[in-house]
Amino acid sequence: MVLRGLFFVLLVLISSLLGVTFFHSFLLLLLFLSPCLHRCLVDAIIASWLVFCSALLECFLGMRVVISGDEIRSNEASLLLMNHRTRLDWMYLWSVLLRQSGVKMEKIILKTPLKLIPGAGWAMQVGGFLFINRKWEEDKLILDKMLDYYADLNHKTQILLFPEGTDLTERTLSYSDRFAAKNGLQPYKFCLHPRTTGFVHLVQQMQCNKHLDAIYDISIAYPDTFPQNEPDLILGEFPSEVHFHIKRHEASSLPSSPDDLAAWCAAIWRQKEEVLKNFAQTKRFTDEPSSPDRGPRFLFYATMVSWLVSVWAISWLLWSSSLAFWLAALQVAFFVYMGHFYGGFELFQADYYNRFFNRKKHS
Repeated sequence: MVLRGLFFVLLVLISSLLGVTFFHSFLLLLLFLSPCLHRCLVDAIIASWLVFCSALLECFLGMRVVISGDEIRSNEASLLLMNHRTRLDWMYLWSVLLRQSGVKMEKIILKTPLKLIPGAGWAMQVGGFLFINRKWEEDKLILDKMLDYYADLNHKTQILLFPEGTDLTERTLSYSDRFAAKNGLQPYKFCLHPRTTGFVHLVQQMQCNKHLDAIYDISIAYPDTFPQNEPDLILGEFPSEVHFHIKRHEASSLPSSPDDLAAWCAAIWRQKEEVLKNFAQTKRFTDEPSSPDRGPRFLFYATMVSWLVSVWAISWLLWSSSLAFWLAALQVAFFVYMGHFYGGFELFQADYYNRFFNRKKHS
């Protein structure tokens, strides 16, 4: 299992590094000519890589996925709310999205240091993920810029937010308990009390942009062993099953005031605590299917073959062609500069579009 875990992590990191440095060498010029087409093609390539990762998890590592509740729709701009049981929950959600709405439109809100990871972090920047610093006045400006960018593109974005802010551990649960005691709330055991400031702002900004159709309340749970963090993954700890329960809420049904929105989110989490408590006892959500969904096996195998061939071909090209090598080296230097001195390529994309292509900003 350790060898399989190490192989999985290395393959994910190497494929992301080679993919973003090679494919984006050709797509970067397109950004300056047609940001909309650049966004579409980049999202398609990244979606294929996300399917590749899910295929490795399910076909190579044997992870099974059980989904119950409402289906996530592909034609909506939506906000996905999920409890944060482990540091890797976002990766398993790809298996749900590819079965329902597709993974092309998903954008995750993550901590800023993750964008600096060579390969994977650069791909997240190219993909237009949203990165926050835990400094609200700065984060609010970043979120507004990216949300406005997607609304202006009419991009049916699925924003994944973890309102708890961090994964569930003994340490974070003790912090949550202290918060509950201070505010007269019940302590939780199976999730953390949500932080509502970011949630409220996201909802109001997306509604202001007329770019929010629904909110999906997603509960994730593991019936047996699971990796809590990345080192566990490297050591070969993988979940045999991951269960998801989804509940859809129309955006029109949401309260309008900030205080009422915060209370709405807190109420969702009180319900989630009960749902997860029942799961801990029964090892299943209500109305689950009798067996795990095997997923699109042909797509999985075709994507694995395509990416494995691409990794081999790009490696050979970089080894045999000095032009390809230096082109990739320039891409590496470009992403290092963007991450450390500009703030991230995702912000550059939004700034460039707003300055030269956004007619609304200049009208």
